[in-house]
Amino acid sequence: MRSISSVLIAVTFLAIAFTLGCERLQRSEIGDATAHYTVDATWPQTPDDLAWDQTPGVTVDSEDNIYVFTRCDPAVRVYKTDGSLLRT
Repeated sequence: MRSISSVLIAVTFLAIAFTLGCERLQRSEIGDATAHYTVDATWPQTPDDLAWDQTPGVTVDSEDNIYVFTRCDPAVRVYKTDGSLLRT
């Protein structure tokens, strides 16, 4: 049986690792620059009849159009950088 101190040490370690992992999701360091990301609740502007499900892929083309792959119909949606829907 594990002692309470061993469990507390393990829980503390996991909490620290989780906190550091979450910080990495929010910040990406490139050289001396730091990029910060925030959620824009108004992006994208999608018609109400398009459902959302899991989104396993996102990519950007040379014209800065954003391609979003979802697990629903239509599977591929293309948006402009301002969030407006170009096509499905």
